[in-house]
Amino acid sequence: MYLKTFLAFFISFVLVNALDNQAYAQHYKIKTIVIDAGHGGKDGSTRGLYSKEKDVALKTALNLGRALKDSLKDINIIYTRTTDVFVPLYERIKMANEAKADLFISIHLNDMPVYTTRKLSYYKKVHGKKRPVYTTTRSKSTSTHGTETFVSGTSRLDEQDEVIKRENSSIFLEDNYKKNYEGF
Repeated sequence: MYLKTFLAFFISFVLVNALDNQAYAQHYKIKTIVIDAGHGGKDGSTRGLYSKEKDVALKTALNLGRALKDSLKDINIIYTRTTDVFVPLYERIKMANEAKADLFISIHLNDMPVYTTRKLSYYKKVHGKKRPVYTTTRSKSTSTHGTETFVSGTSRLDEQDEVIKRENSSIFLEDNYKKNYEGF
């Protein structure tokens, strides 16, 4: 249920943002999109009660690609993977660069601990009278709910981001690159 709601919202968000900005579209047209279904194969990443990140990311990527293709007939969609295989990060970047992608969408999911709070009440005799006693317990569940979206730019310094910065180093050759990409 949550996945269907998230997918509907995410696809609608992408399509509205891709289609509504007519002024920008007159000057620049997105021709090739690379969609990266994060993880895969031996790298399953985070787990929910009933699913693994790699499986949900793959299904989301394929659904997003299909929705974009249905809406934008002349768009070229390239997937970094269409099955449950492991693709190293440098190969994903290489695919996007070789395809001269206008847009690279990488899909990942995060787990979030879900806490269940229960209130327990019982009666205890105090000075011959029954008095209610309340106890609250809080336990962590492994189920996941919610979504998170990150836009990665050139300021983060994770190990994987170093690869991204190296593979896309031409960004630093642009005039005013700091101003152009401020906020990313």
